[in-house]
Formats: sequence, structure tokens, C-alpha cells
Amino acid sequence: MTQAIDGTLAGFAYRVKGILNTGAQQIDEFSAFITLDATRELLGIGEESHELVLRLPDRKAIPPVLAEIKPFLAETEYQVSTWDEILPEIDQWANYAEAIINIMLLAVMAVIGVGVMNTVLTSIFERTREFGVMLAIGTKPSQIVILIFLETLILEFIGIVAGIIISYLLIGYFSHAGIRLQGFEDAFAEAFASHIVYPKIYFSRVIECTRILVLLTSFISLYPASRIVRMEPVKAIYHS
Repeated sequence: MTQAIDGTLAGFAYRVKGILNTGAQQIDEFSAFITLDATRELLGIGEESHELVLRLPDRKAIPPVLAEIKPFLAETEYQVSTWDEILPEIDQWANYAEAIINIMLLAVMAVIGVGVMNTVLTSIFERTREFGVMLAIGTKPSQIVILIFLETLILEFIGIVAGIIISYLLIGYFSHAGIRLQGFEDAFAEAFASHIVYPKIYFSRVIECTRILVLLTSFISLYPASRIVRMEPVKAIYHS
């Protein structure tokens, strides 16, 4: 039973075709779904619709689409609202999730930076005698710094390309198969979310992480290179 478009009380009886179990008690106990034609008949609105929902690929697409739609709709007859305006909690959840992702990225970048520094330091200090000979025969310190910098760039380029390829393959598979989080069904249901996660890759995020990683590892390579070029050639040659 509900109120029709003319203000009268409308009531229809429908045959239950199935029971939808979302896991969220607030939805399962108070929600029912009927077809569009049945809804129009119940509300008495004919072929019209009282609400249209537009689903966009991501939240960043909302402002430009909203700017294109509003000029074509009269504000006195139509109301355009986003989820952020209807439920501000959604915007808070999205910002919270974005903050968590950024913190995780910073932690991963820090771990990668430490790993790269250890690798570069080990590689350079094992070749201290070689660099000492190069300095003794007249190689400029700047040339050694450039050599170490280029070696680091080549290593990180190989690692980045291999990582991107493997990531695309794994995420491409799990984006269809999904990752089932066993044991968290009730917790996700209370937040109106599915316990099956379908990961997705955003190209802009890949470019951003790649740029940060290149800058980070390139800066790290300068520290061991500066230590090598400050050593005396004789001490470097007899370094064990």
C-alpha cells in the first residue's frame, strides 16, 4: 500500500517470486522489489517515471556530468541530487577509504625504498675495488655517479614493467572471479557491502605510483654513489 500520484491510497496484491537475501537486516526486513510496469500502475503515473538513477564509473565523474545535466532541467520541476547530498555518510566513507589506501601506498613505498636501498648498497659496496680502479685511472666522480644512477634506473624499469604485467594479470583474473572474504559476511552486510571484492586497476593510479617509485629509487641511488666517489682510490682498491 502506498500513496498514488493523485494523493489517493493505492494498494495492490502481488505474488512473491523469490526472496532476496542481502545479509543486511535493515534491507531484508523492510524492502521489496516489483517491476517498473507494476510500479507505474501502483502509483498511477502511466508511462512516466518519478525518479531516474544514473550510475557513473566512479565518483570523480559526478561533477562534470552534474554540470552537463542541470542546464537542461528546470529547477522548479526537477531535482538533481547526488549520493553525497542524499547520504553524506557515503562521502565520508569514500574519503576514509581513500585515506586508508594512501596510507597503505606510503607504507608500501617505504618498504620498496628500503629494499631498493639495500640492493643498491650491496651491489655498490661489493664493487668498491672496481670503482677504486676506475677513479685511479682517471674516471671522473660524476661519471661514476651517472653510471650508478643509470644502473638503478635500468633495474627499476625492469622491476616496474614486470610488476605491472603480473599485477594486470592477477587483477584481471580476480576482477571476474572475485576475492571472497570468509568470516566477514555479517560485518560487510551491516555496512551494506558485499563480502566478495572485485579489484579494479585505475590507470591514473598506476601512473602516479610509477612516478613516485621512479623518483624515490632514483634519489636513493645517489646516497651510495656519493659515498663511493668520496673514497680515496687507494683505499677503495684495497677495500675488502
